[in-house]
Amino acid sequence: MICRAMLLVLLCVASCAQPRIHVDDPIAGVPDDFSVDLTILVNPSGEKSHERTSRLIVLADGQLFFDAIPGRGPNTKPGWVRTLDREEMARLWDAALRAGLGDATKADETADLRRARMPEAGGSVWLVALTADGDRWNFLRSWGAGTEPDAALRMFTREALALAWAPDTLSERPLVEPRRWDFGPDPWGDWAAATTESP
Repeated sequence: MICRAMLLVLLCVASCAQPRIHVDDPIAGVPDDFSVDLTILVNPSGEKSHERTSRLIVLADGQLFFDAIPGRGPNTKPGWVRTLDREEMARLWDAALRAGLGDATKADETADLRRARMPEAGGSVWLVALTADGDRWNFLRSWGAGTEPDAALRMFTREALALAWAPDTLSERPLVEPRRWDFGPDPWGDWAAATTESP
């Protein structure tokens, strides 16, 4: 009886001493440097969020920048919208993996995406650049009039646009106004006064 009690105590101590490893933790699998650079060029713009010319950037620290304004392209930086938390970054990384975009070996040859041009009437061009594990790769896809982007790329893009709160209805006013610094009516006033003071 005493041996059984001692064995039970030893098993309890051993089980408590073992660290708990969450193998299925989605956050643990997200690379620290994971980032997304997405540009959609559509001519003309459609109704859905993924059918409009737009620009989206997600930095490794979760900062998300987005605009859906005509004239946007890979040379422009959109306005700041929000900062994603770790769970949302994991959600975006998981979407990239499910879409087949997380494999750098399947990416297109690295090119200067800034040279992309607006497609002909009825077409669309999608530019996706990803960074992860110290590497950077990109996908460049184009579709002519009457054709649709493949389902996997559309799924990833809509996931990213949903995190940017991009609506499927056209609106004249963005949901989140770009963040601007307010330096007051005379931002140089204090500096000018300091330089004119006598020693």
